[in-house]
Amino acid sequence: MQKIIIYISFLLILFSLGCNTNDSYKEAYRAQYHFSPMKNWMHVPSGLFYYDGEYHMYYQYNPHGIEWGHMSWGHAISPDLIHWEEQPVAISETDGEMVFCGSIVVDKDNTSGLGGGFHPPVVAIYTGSRIDNNRQYQCLAYSNDRAKTWHKYEFNPVLDIGSEHFRDPKVFWYNPDEKWVMVLTNADQQKLSFYSSKDLIHWTFMSEFVGEKQKGRLWDNPDFFAIPVNRDSTLKKWILKVDIGDQSIKQGMGGLCIIGDFDGEEFVPEQIKYKEKETVWGIDLALREKYINVCWNDYGKDFRGAYSWSDIPDKDGRRIWIGWMNNWNYVNQIPNQKWKGVMSLPREVYLEKSTNGYEIIQNPVRETSKLRKGIVKIKFSTLDELNNSLTREMENCHSLEIHVVFDLTKEDRMSLVLFESVDQQLNLDYSKDKGYIEILRKVSDPNVLGDQFTSISDVPIGSQSQLKLDMFIDRTSVELFINDGKYVATTRFFPKDYNIKIENLKSCTSIKDIEVYKMKSIWK
Repeated sequence: MQKIIIYISFLLILFSLGCNTNDSYKEAYRAQYHFSPMKNWMHVPSGLFYYDGEYHMYYQYNPHGIEWGHMSWGHAISPDLIHWEEQPVAISETDGEMVFCGSIVVDKDNTSGLGGGFHPPVVAIYTGSRIDNNRQYQCLAYSNDRAKTWHKYEFNPVLDIGSEHFRDPKVFWYNPDEKWVMVLTNADQQKLSFYSSKDLIHWTFMSEFVGEKQKGRLWDNPDFFAIPVNRDSTLKKWILKVDIGDQSIKQGMGGLCIIGDFDGEEFVPEQIKYKEKETVWGIDLALREKYINVCWNDYGKDFRGAYSWSDIPDKDGRRIWIGWMNNWNYVNQIPNQKWKGVMSLPREVYLEKSTNGYEIIQNPVRETSKLRKGIVKIKFSTLDELNNSLTREMENCHSLEIHVVFDLTKEDRMSLVLFESVDQQLNLDYSKDKGYIEILRKVSDPNVLGDQFTSISDVPIGSQSQLKLDMFIDRTSVELFINDGKYVATTRFFPKDYNIKIENLKSCTSIKDIEVYKMKSIWK
């Protein structure tokens, strides 16, 4: 009898855990097709790599609560970049040392000598940060079982210059010189340092890239990679991405991308002569004055720490990154009870050359289309009919993919209003005369999400006769891809009402195409 009672109790516990897990993913503000941890704090991605059919995503994680602290590496695995399975904490804070950002590589030839199993060693280089004195230095951890368990290197740190702002190493294999290269930030000096190694353990300084030292600005979360120009694999440039905090465009979180060349030792930025009156709006002014080819990876308020996967097979050929959809200015006011932090959709990144220099193109990975439940056919003869249909779909499903093409030949202005209620709304307004899309995020009560949540973002698209908007809406986020990904803006919102309407068009015939898809949840 006692055994039966114990067994029943065990089943009840399992059932309770299952219910709690399901309930967690059904919370009102839980994204349904973007990754978030089941519980606790998460922010920027780290250590992204692909191996043997699996995409690995690590991220800054607090195992003990929903506030920043106790930084460790969380871990999730996916077969397709869309459906993620959360894993146990990978690399934990220990002995007063937090685990900050870093990168992971597959050491195929065991250059580190740390291999000891059937699979090649997987090596993480990350920033260790002391809690007692804020010292930051670079450490190593490795795994010999496909990144299931990790061992911190016995003789850490592997690189220490005695700084409090020396962090976020990006490591990759540079094949022409058969060596590993590391780029990381001296954050408070707005400087990036380049090191090399033959074994991932012993590092030699090579060069540095220095920005204009502007007060209050910190450089961090670098990414660095070669990428084909106009998808021509015979012609490549290097993208050096760095985050500059709330000194980004319009107090957003977008990263600054610098285009240039790398010879294995030194990064040399591409020079470009900006035309007088040309719209290079929002570009870092100091770098522009040096005629350096720079651009933003996101014009919204909520895309930070973009980081790309390593070791994606050559036959795939894509460069894919992902970012944290949030903003340090109000992250602690976000209304989540058990968890905090959500990732963007993974994005394919391309580089195109135009009359304005080199430009970054981004679009959601093609695997995103797996989430479509089916197209929603919308017939309309007036804007009111269209808006009623769109709102009806959004009220029924808060996770949508929407594509709209506007012919603006005879139009001067177009507006798209989302989530409108008495005291809040998200408004996208485009004026051909102004030449930019203004994204107004309005919440009347600053006590709810802080006084910086109400804000304006501007996307400088110029005067357009045709405008294509691809919107990925997932309960509390809108990722907007404009004109096939030439411009991107990511925005968080916490709606009371789910609705959408198009305004300020002279005629509904200016809407040339519209597609709406309901999106499946990635949670079981």
